[in-house]
Amino acid sequence: MKDIFTRRFWKYFIITFFLVLILSALGVGNRYIDLFIANSTPFKTLAKLCACIALGIIPAALCISTALATFISFRNLPANIKAIGIFRKFGIGLLCFFPLAAAIYWFDLDIQPRFQTDAMKILWEVKNGRPFLAVDDKPLEYPDFKNHILKLCTKNDLYFRLDSLKNQCGELREECSKLLIQLPDTAANKAYEAYQLKWLGVDYQHAPSPVTISKDSVIHIQQYELFDTSEQLYKSKIEHLLHTSEYYKRMLNAMVLLLEFLIFSILGYLSRKKTIKNILGILAIIIMAGLFVRSVTNLGEHYAETARIGMKAYKRDIIHQEFK
Repeated sequence: MKDIFTRRFWKYFIITFFLVLILSALGVGNRYIDLFIANSTPFKTLAKLCACIALGIIPAALCISTALATFISFRNLPANIKAIGIFRKFGIGLLCFFPLAAAIYWFDLDIQPRFQTDAMKILWEVKNGRPFLAVDDKPLEYPDFKNHILKLCTKNDLYFRLDSLKNQCGELREECSKLLIQLPDTAANKAYEAYQLKWLGVDYQHAPSPVTISKDSVIHIQQYELFDTSEQLYKSKIEHLLHTSEYYKRMLNAMVLLLEFLIFSILGYLSRKKTIKNILGILAIIIMAGLFVRSVTNLGEHYAETARIGMKAYKRDIIHQEFK
């Protein structure tokens, strides 16, 4: 264990962690600086926005710093270490990172949405030109961000919505099954395929005895009642899938942390060989060059867009002066 969590490991871990947080805060400040200047917003409000977003990406910063520190640590293992010792260190390191992964999962599930909500409130204040209080000194009323933006839901809200949507889907499936039984087999089969009720999870069983109802009743049940119910079921299932996807997204950083430990520990151990070291070095240069080119391209596009907007405003001022 001492061979993994060495002084060098903690050195690279801490430096990379704070470097990622600082760079993310500076990136947010650079992105919104024009908006804050245009609205004459105090610098402390911009600093608060940068802090909220930087604190929100703590799990990502932990993943990046863990990957680099693990790579350095396993790359500097003793040369005479045996295969059994390597596997033992893999297991020990993985067990040590499980509590950190659990903390990241809890943070992403319940804490991160709160930082994101605070950041949304700051941006809403600035964009509306009211960074503090209204004219009558009454507190500002914020939009209900949680109902419009799914990733801002807290843990309890997400669990409540998942349970509610699951129960709603179950009730609608039962209603669809009851309506199908009231129809003749031909009309029921046609509706079952047309409305994709199999994909919606509706269980359909043929009626125990032939159904004899009027043609108008068949049309009303098939084309109106069953159609409306299946449409509601479709919307509820899509919402349930979206909320389920959001739930699993909040587990992603915790899983990435453990996978990065395994991958970068193996890469760090293999990089001690000269051939693999050269290959990894070439790949690192290619990746860094690609990131550099992408950053320069985005920066060029940003300045080109700024110049275009400025030229457009300049032409508009000239035309205004001519007709003044």
